Amino acid sequence: MTLQIRGFTFFTTLLLASLISLTSSQSAQADIQINRAPVTDNMMQLLLSKGVYLHDGHYWYDSHTGLWGYDGGPVQGQIWPGLPIQAKLPTDASRGQTGVYINNRELQLSELHALSTYIQLSKPGRYWLRANGKGGMEGQPASFDLSLRLPENAPSWHLAQAD
Repeated sequence: MTLQIRGFTFFTTLLLASLISLTSSQSAQADIQINRAPVTDNMMQLLLSKGVYLHDGHYWYDSHTGLWGYDGGPVQGQIWPGLPIQAKLPTDASRGQTGVYINNRELQLSELHALSTYIQLSKPGRYWLRANGKGGMEGQPASFDLSLRLPENAPSWHLAQAD
């Protein structure tokens, strides 16, 4: 006869308990950084609750748009904007050299070329962008709306709420 605990066998319960223990100890020992700051256990739990699973690595995250990438690299994807990441997005997070900054991050040439297919950036400078696709020069009102120019299968930032 096998011992049952709330629908689980004793061995299944023991296995689950060891996995939960292993997961929590791994999160404390993981080498995960966002915007060059270590991720706390509380932040890891929040990310996991939102379905965001991070492997060891160093990432950048733009809280205004939800865009993210690997430290030193271009955009890799988009998650929810507004996650409470304490560290500020570094200017050189992508190691860009274009003179075009969006939300404080200097773009790489490949990102600038991709963006230029949707909007014309008049000159190198500092721009703001929100998750809903609206953006403009820093300190100025919106002068473009990516949501009106992106194809239907493009990233979903145009569906997100503005902040």
